[in-house]
Amino acid sequence: MGKYKDVLVRKLEQEEKDENEQARLRKETGIKNQAYRLKERSLKSYVKSAMYGTGYVLYMGLAFLGVLAVLHPESRAILITIIRNMLPG
Repeated sequence: MGKYKDVLVRKLEQEEKDENEQARLRKETGIKNQAYRLKERSLKSYVKSAMYGTGYVLYMGLAFLGVLAVLHPESRAILITIIRNMLPG
């Protein structure tokens, strides 16, 4: 029984710590709505956001080129020529 009690105590302590952290962040930012879970931004989160943004731009660019190649046959030939010139050999 003692093993489970220790686990529950640690879980309650962690929840209390998290609530205190949320209260501190809410006070700093001025956000009163309890539905939002706030977190501090770090370098890792900024890099992750930049990677997602870059991936989204590349994805949209490739989608645009795909639609352009399907709708306009002359542009397809130009794209194929550009890709062949980029490849080694």
